[in-house]
Amino acid sequence: VETRDRPRVVVADEENDLEEAEEQSLEQAIQGAIIELSRPGMHGDILVFLPGEQQIREIGETLGKELPLGTEILPLFARLPGADQQKIFQSGSQRRIILATNVAETSITVPGVRYVIDSGLVRISRISERSRIQRLPVEKTSRASADQRQGRCGRVADGICIRLYSEEDYLARPAFTDPEILRTPLDAVILQMKAMRIGEIDSFPFVDPPPNRAISQGMRFLEEIGALDDAGHLTTIGKQLARLPLPPGLGRILLEGGKRGRLKEILVLVAALCIPDPREEPLERRDAARQAHARHKDPHSDFSALLNLWRFIQQGRSDYPSNNGFRKFLKENFLSRARVREWLEIHSQLEEMCLELGLRPNETEATYAEIHQALLPGLLGNIGFKQDHREFAGARESRFWIHPGSALHRKAPPWVVAAELVETTRLYARNCARVEPEWIEEAAGPLCRRAYLNAHWEKQLGQVMAQERVTLFGLVLLANRKVHFGPVNPVEARQIFIQSALVEGEFNSSAPFFVHNQAMIAEVRELEHKARRRDLLTPDPDRYAFYDARIPAWLHAARRFHEWYAEARKKNPKILYFEREQVLRRDDGSIQGELFPGHLIIDGREYPLEYTFDPGGHNDGVNVRIPHSLLNGLSPLPFEWLVPGVLPDKVLAMLKSLPKALRKPLVPLPDTVAWCMARLSHGNSLKVTLIQLLKARSPLDIPLDSLNEATLPDHLRMNFLIVDETGTRILGHGRDLEALKSELCENARERLIKQPKAEWERSGITRWDFGVI
Repeated sequence: VETRDRPRVVVADEENDLEEAEEQSLEQAIQGAIIELSRPGMHGDILVFLPGEQQIREIGETLGKELPLGTEILPLFARLPGADQQKIFQSGSQRRIILATNVAETSITVPGVRYVIDSGLVRISRISERSRIQRLPVEKTSRASADQRQGRCGRVADGICIRLYSEEDYLARPAFTDPEILRTPLDAVILQMKAMRIGEIDSFPFVDPPPNRAISQGMRFLEEIGALDDAGHLTTIGKQLARLPLPPGLGRILLEGGKRGRLKEILVLVAALCIPDPREEPLERRDAARQAHARHKDPHSDFSALLNLWRFIQQGRSDYPSNNGFRKFLKENFLSRARVREWLEIHSQLEEMCLELGLRPNETEATYAEIHQALLPGLLGNIGFKQDHREFAGARESRFWIHPGSALHRKAPPWVVAAELVETTRLYARNCARVEPEWIEEAAGPLCRRAYLNAHWEKQLGQVMAQERVTLFGLVLLANRKVHFGPVNPVEARQIFIQSALVEGEFNSSAPFFVHNQAMIAEVRELEHKARRRDLLTPDPDRYAFYDARIPAWLHAARRFHEWYAEARKKNPKILYFEREQVLRRDDGSIQGELFPGHLIIDGREYPLEYTFDPGGHNDGVNVRIPHSLLNGLSPLPFEWLVPGVLPDKVLAMLKSLPKALRKPLVPLPDTVAWCMARLSHGNSLKVTLIQLLKARSPLDIPLDSLNEATLPDHLRMNFLIVDETGTRILGHGRDLEALKSELCENARERLIKQPKAEWERSGITRWDFGVI
């Protein structure tokens, strides 16, 4: 065997030194090597080792255009239809160039090979220790693989192997390819070791011990599918999985299908996932094959497509009972006979094992939701949420794309689950289906993490509600689902119930204690408005402590509270009643009823009063409600006097508004106010009455316009609320009664003018039937 080492392949002519030739691409390097192996006298087939199917297709197309007639190019890779693979064993008069993956190293011996071109690259399956994702990176071959490839060209006669890499590169490579135990998931190994009781995997004397991280990943996966408990022992599910000759994930799907009574469809899918895709695409009839396969597709699920294909095959077996007829049927529909037979056999074997486990196929057809809910427990690591046009956010911060061969590639749903995630040029999801986040949540169970935000009291529901956030492996399944917070956190729910429902009064209840307590609180708040202070009502913590000491620790919702209260009041009717000192912090007697009346009487008619302590607000101070029909006949003079409790503050403010020359003789002003208040009697005008008193006390000439009420703070001027006849709708408000008259009465006149006369004129009146005027 003659081996010629070179940096990839460089082609140089006689006029240039080899060192000055440009380094060529892999495609050009192979072309150059083929030219070198095509010199006169060099006969025999050429075997080219390439890393993958894509490179074989691309380089095959290029060589087909460049090579002379009489040269046949044959691809060889695992997914190639069987008929196309058989072509490598059919020798002829033409020189053959076989473009193969590493399947030709040991699995298949290609006859007639005299020359080998070794790219030095291979695509090897590796599992990610962190994310459990299958990776198919293109790597450099080991020295053992390189030697094995070299040996392919010396089997029938002396041959030549051209390596497209340097000898230094060859010597720097590892001696052997990593053993499979270092490149595959360990969950199946761990499961069988525990089932056979041969010790723990981390202490087993492997020739090449797997890394601890890979062991931890395998243990974690078995815990996720329910095969191991928290102590690392086999569960009932784990013992059943150990009896199935399946990867644990697929076994978990099978058990879930049996549990849900949907075993019939799940058996078909699990058997399909155990074999290569039975659908073939011959190179020369690719379009026809894709058209034939499209009839089975489901736009929502590739799993449903497999079920459709299974039904199609079963119908074919029924229509073509003979082996020859069925073989033709499969060939016409571009289906691999060997893989279909394997699918049928695995399905039959799994069905027998399920019967041994006590699982029976269902008689009725399963729905889409039932099938995919059964798939999820074994595929939770393969879920994804759509981020943009094509990219999906996967479990544990992964990012993947739906494979172009999937029916969901062009129009993907928000949530998908995949049978596998494989990393080639990018991370692709294969065999995908639409799922709902609620299905994922149910399948994951305790694996989901839950956070509860914005816990609050819902008055209408009578319970504490919160927004639930459900995540799985870093993916948000549900963001703002409203849930009852009581069962989640009874202690905090009780605190919110007492504070919001009872202390703050957000309780939809007619219980006697609640009506009584709210009335007392309303009374104290009214006193605060009148006194213009916020320190009369006892603070929330004091009222909270009152309820906290009397309400049981398990109470946090309205229904159960009423049940408890109905029994508790039988023993102590006043158990939750406030006493006055429990709501009123202090009572100095300054806020008496006659100082802050509930109404004003003017011309024998009552006008309701309201008190509001809201500095800067529209209704701050004393508010009087005036019906619109009475507005035009009212004088503003009686309202200047406000109410007795506020009048001293108003008088003091009026004196402070005097010019300094007039104000100075009246100091100290509080004493002057007290003197005036003892002598004030209600007259037509507060200003006139006050000036007369001040002149009587000291020889002052105080002009009437010096006491300008408009400059006083709002709360010292009456606020007029003009209401409709029902007293509910406010038509206008303000501190200037005359301005309100002009505005509202003019509007009323305009409306009357616009009304049709028929509404106001009547004829033929013989009796009084239109009420009191």
